[in-house]
Amino acid sequence: MEYIGTIFLNKVFGMFSVFEENCMDNNKYANYIIAVDLDDTLLTTNKEVSNYTLDVLNRCKENGFSIAVSSTRGYSTCYRIADLISADYICCQSGNMIVDKNKTVIYKNSFDQTDVAELIDHFSKYTQDIIIDSDFDLIGHTTQAFADKWGALLCDLATLKTIPAYKLCVGFEDSYRSII
Repeated sequence: MEYIGTIFLNKVFGMFSVFEENCMDNNKYANYIIAVDLDDTLLTTNKEVSNYTLDVLNRCKENGFSIAVSSTRGYSTCYRIADLISADYICCQSGNMIVDKNKTVIYKNSFDQTDVAELIDHFSKYTQDIIIDSDFDLIGHTTQAFADKWGALLCDLATLKTIPAYKLCVGFEDSYRSII
């Protein structure tokens, strides 16, 4: 049995470790995906990807592995990091959306639109800061300052109710909380 080495994510130190790596045949591992979480796994405490990690991922890709970013975060946040590491897939929104490197949606499971509309109606009585984490963007009915702080696009409430939602975030006192 050919031993290719062990790659594991060390959550304590947030870095990759590679042991006893032997020469691998290109594309031998074309049916394998290495999925990496972001915070304290792929990203350092400074929210960066180390050169060492980039080197390990590049060597894995050279040997046929596919790379996937996997996170509870939304697509817009994951994309920047996925692009940096040349990821083949992004599994975001807590697994409720999977997108390939060409931005083709492979799978999505957003909340029921009727439920989201009812929640928007309810919370709009108490705050003007409502943001939806949608397919590819954060979109909200909010102030320009709040939208700028969270990187959200602006729209009216009627439009917001029609947008597929993975998270509904409601702002209170210059912060926001995920409601669903």
